[in-house]
Amino acid sequence: MRRLHKVVKSRSTTSSVHISSQGTSIAEVMEVVATLPGAEKGSQLWWFVTEMFCSQDKREMFFIMTDPDLKLQFLILNQKRLEIRCDDPT
Repeated sequence: MRRLHKVVKSRSTTSSVHISSQGTSIAEVMEVVATLPGAEKGSQLWWFVTEMFCSQDKREMFFIMTDPDLKLQFLILNQKRLEIRCDDPT
C-alpha cells in the first residue's frame, strides 16, 4: 500500500511539473502578450504584465486560456484589481 501511494504521488508530481513548465516562461508569455490589442510592447498594460508575470501561477493561468480575448480580459481585470487596491485608503 505504501509503495502504491509513493508511485501515485510521484506520478502526480511529475505530471504537474511537466504541465506547469511547458510554455509558461516569462519570455514565452510576454511574446503572446505583445500580440494582444492594447498590450503592445511599451504600453501601460504591457508594463503592468511584466510585473504580474513574476508569478508562476498567473503565467500558468494565462497560458491555459486559448481565446485571445479572454487572455486580454484576464490581464485587464488583474490590472484593475491592483488599481482598486492601491486606491483603497484602508
